[in-house]
Amino acid sequence: RRVVSANQQTVGSVEDLIQVLQDPDLPNEVRLQLVNLKGRPSTVVLRRDERYWRSEIIQWDSASQSWTRQTLAMDSEVSN
Repeated sequence: RRVVSANQQTVGSVEDLIQVLQDPDLPNEVRLQLVNLKGRPSTVVLRRDERYWRSEIIQWDSASQSWTRQTLAMDSEVSN
């Protein structure tokens, strides 16, 4: 199967999919539109599950010339 859109945004490459998934306003559920090898469309909805693997942002900091790591807070860890 091939991903053709994620949350109604066209996906033409892996880089496009990564860009959609890196959106900080991404909802807890991601809707993927797929096409199989016969051209038959299908839809899959994935829910984030950070219980076992937390999401992290790893970025190159050009000022300090080093990598930085930031763990994204889980919904249950965010105080209201």
